[in-house]
Amino acid sequence: MRLSILLFLAVVIPGTAQKLVSAQYLSTSTSAQLGVLSPKAIFDVDIYKIAYNTVDVDGSPTVASGAMVIPVNTTCNQFPLISYNHGTVLKKEDVPSRNNGESLIPKLMASTGKVTVCPDYLGLGDNPGLHPYLHAESEATATIDLIRAVREYINDSLTISLNGEVFITGYSQGGHAAMATLKYIQDQNLYSEFNVLAAGPASGPYNLSGSQSQSILSNAPYSNPGYVCYLLFGLNRVYGDLYTNYSDILKSPYDQIIPPYFDGTYPMDSVNAQLPSKINDFIQDSVLQNFANASTTKSHPLWQALIKNDNYDWNPSVPMELYYCTQDEQVAFQNSLDAAMAMSANGANVSAINKGAFTHGGCVLPAL
Repeated sequence: MRLSILLFLAVVIPGTAQKLVSAQYLSTSTSAQLGVLSPKAIFDVDIYKIAYNTVDVDGSPTVASGAMVIPVNTTCNQFPLISYNHGTVLKKEDVPSRNNGESLIPKLMASTGKVTVCPDYLGLGDNPGLHPYLHAESEATATIDLIRAVREYINDSLTISLNGEVFITGYSQGGHAAMATLKYIQDQNLYSEFNVLAAGPASGPYNLSGSQSQSILSNAPYSNPGYVCYLLFGLNRVYGDLYTNYSDILKSPYDQIIPPYFDGTYPMDSVNAQLPSKINDFIQDSVLQNFANASTTKSHPLWQALIKNDNYDWNPSVPMELYYCTQDEQVAFQNSLDAAMAMSANGANVSAINKGAFTHGGCVLPAL
């Protein structure tokens, strides 16, 4: 009878089911190595690859991967936890759990004395299929379930412990994912499980249907045209109503050239190299016209998909700082201003902080 009750609880209360699948130690980075990049790096850190149970975009069970970085060789054994969401990557291996460049930021964060977790996201790392780019709910569940898995591993296998404090941040797409994570925690009443003290999303496209959508409507050159394809392909995986065939949205020859680059083996630079910089040179005129015509009613399926994944206009109950740079050529910094204005009007303790006249790449370290 007791076993039956436990099984029932594990099914009906997803947060109580075991999340950890496996943990693999990868390497140690010293404070001297990390100190070259940041004077705040005071501890050596160990990085682990974590495989864990989560849910796919349709709610079905799946296994995802992420990174955990912990401070080592310290006199402390109890630490806060910081969740860091990484920016846009297309190649499946370009993720934090692979202990490459994407793991550097969580290493720097951990070296200041925080256990740092960083999900690879669905469709990246170990997870199969196409990444559902900028899908807010799966960004959030991938993050939350990784935190749960890391807690299990620390409690069962390590000599350190967590003090219960949680901080949430992320950069670029990760800013959107960090915002999505905090909003999900609040909407699902999970603050008793996740004692979030503050959040600091950076340079994220929070207002997809507003400030960020202007890159689709504009005829001006865009530095990363592959992002538009990523958005269309990823959201169509979730909603299934944006197109049936690639030729429905992409002009020839791009309907044949571009899709093979989304098999998980190519970086985004490879996609950008194949595309013209102006979106109207590769997206079907009918798609852009229909999208523009529905800019008031928002009735077009793409508008609906963008609106569903907006996360700029709500009322977070924890303090938030939104970091941005004014020369950002990839994510319109107006996203941060939109969010700060809307949230402040809703009564939130939030501020937008200008970190300088840096480009998107140059803004990373100042913002974080």
